[in-house]
Amino acid sequence: MIDLLEDCVSQYHIYVEKLEEREDCNVNQSEEKECRKETEGSKGECKPFLKYVKERFKRAVVPLRNCIFIFCTHLPKSYISENSFQDMVALKILLHTFGTLLFKDNVVSEELEKLFSHSVDEGISSAFVGKRYLLQLHQRRSECLSVLRNLWNSLDELNLPCTTSKLLLEDFCFKRASLFFSTASSSYKLHSVEIKPLNFLVIDEAAQLKESESTIPLQLAGINHAVLIGDECQLPAMVASKISDEAGFGRSLFERLTSLNHSKHLLNVQYRMHPSISLFPNLQFYRNQILDGANVKSKSYEKHYLPGTELGPYSFINIIGGSEEFIYHSCRNMVEVSVVIKILQKLYKAWVGSKQKVSIGVVSPYTAQAVAIRKKIGSEYENKDGFTVKVKSIDGFQGGEEDIIIISTVRCNAGGSIGFISKPQRVNVALTRARHCLWILGNERTLISSESIWGALVCDAKARQCFFNADEDRNVAKARLDIGKELVEIGAESLTSTNQRGKTTLCYDKDGETYREERSTATDSEAAADPMFNSTLNRLTLTFRKLLS
Repeated sequence: MIDLLEDCVSQYHIYVEKLEEREDCNVNQSEEKECRKETEGSKGECKPFLKYVKERFKRAVVPLRNCIFIFCTHLPKSYISENSFQDMVALKILLHTFGTLLFKDNVVSEELEKLFSHSVDEGISSAFVGKRYLLQLHQRRSECLSVLRNLWNSLDELNLPCTTSKLLLEDFCFKRASLFFSTASSSYKLHSVEIKPLNFLVIDEAAQLKESESTIPLQLAGINHAVLIGDECQLPAMVASKISDEAGFGRSLFERLTSLNHSKHLLNVQYRMHPSISLFPNLQFYRNQILDGANVKSKSYEKHYLPGTELGPYSFINIIGGSEEFIYHSCRNMVEVSVVIKILQKLYKAWVGSKQKVSIGVVSPYTAQAVAIRKKIGSEYENKDGFTVKVKSIDGFQGGEEDIIIISTVRCNAGGSIGFISKPQRVNVALTRARHCLWILGNERTLISSESIWGALVCDAKARQCFFNADEDRNVAKARLDIGKELVEIGAESLTSTNQRGKTTLCYDKDGETYREERSTATDSEAAADPMFNSTLNRLTLTFRKLLS
């Protein structure tokens, strides 16, 4: 970069000479390669001086910026002098300003060549007086060169390693770093490398971390102050073993300190959710201590993606006539799937008309439901710039947020059985992912009968006049009827098979990202004894009764 800014005119003349003598160039292989690189793409035509300078500047400025970024990021201020650090910051700004001026449309090639033929130490010619852009370029060029020379002279102070060995470079950075970013478990590596003692530790998402995992960074030499950041009202660490979970193995250090009444500071302002969305979780999980930020209270934050009041900022949509279907360790409700698909279709249609950018998250406690929804959607909404749809389990969505969240609760039974979805932390995660709209799909009778927090949510929605029956929307009602007929046809087909019945096993990963189907056959007698077969019969009867009523 120094060569370019100091002597670009003479370099340009050499380039022109090389172009003219290209065919007769009698140089060694390396010089010939450089010659071709300089003249590549010119097709025998000489580039104007302006184009030549622009291309050279582009090639030089990108690696230089990257180098400045690496130095400022990975070398501590204690290792770089304060003057050198300030020069790096200043150089980044100056290069940007110089580049902006150079690439303006009003720059004339001949005038630029005449300007750059003068050294920055020389006084500027009177011929340039009145040419403001040339005076600005001259000034920025002079400032860039001054900073570049200062940095060049200070490089010896840094004593940087002259090596390309990754291990030696890592060792160099570890010994001089003052700030480390790491997961709790991988911080064990810091115990085996030579580093200066650390005195301050910050553990983020500490409520999701097993107590045993927290001890790994806490044992680092020199730590005398630790800050734990987390929310014990949301999902804790995942523990697969039921025995270990009951023994408290999944408890976090954050939770232990909270139970011991250790002092803590509450970050009591939320900047994500529309007040209509934050109202219920704030009351239920945070004892009404959380305040809404000024941004979410502003009128512009309230979005109406669809007409009508049913799908406003906060709604509970009562799904009547649904049917829960157990698939080994998971559960799905195809009626709720059809309602979700219908809502997505309406949102997409509205987006096509308005092009109002929107991100949608479809969340369910059950992996099987997430898979069923994702399978129905297919690739319909992929590569739509400004319209994105993500479908995940609640556990997979922790830490995420979208403009609209649609929750499918799945469960639908007369006994109010809802299983693990009654866990308050899981409910809290689901209810706090939305920015502008939260729409909850569920069966009113099941959720109220569960005597869980879901029942309180339904009652709250009714009291706030945010409770709606899905059948009040003709399109949604038709979707429910269609899926009901489909279930009857599937059930009838499975019951009238006289010889062999196909049996399907669905296997999912933890977050429902992938699944596979394995088919086998069973005789009629085996099928009749199969609880899945009996479940199909019961579903068929129940669905048929609901359709008749």
